[in-house]
Amino acid sequence: MRLLAHLLTAMAVFVFGCAILLYGFFTNLACGHAPGASGCRALPWELGDDDRFWLVQLPLGIVAVLLASAWLARRAAHRNGASQGGR
Repeated sequence: MRLLAHLLTAMAVFVFGCAILLYGFFTNLACGHAPGASGCRALPWELGDDDRFWLVQLPLGIVAVLLASAWLARRAAHRNGASQGGR
């Protein structure tokens, strides 16, 4: 169970890192289509509902589920280790 907890935590970190990189890539790509725009930025609260869902809310939801699963797996591993005499 501890290995599962570590794998889930690593997956959460990986998904979070990919989400940050993809957010930066897609916002820079969108700003590239407006060459005359000075100060082109795409802050999360300035995005449309659909873009905010795909670029912010869905990745954060996945990370939250993975971290919660890792926490539960870690608790289960701790409970099993304590019941088996601290193995």
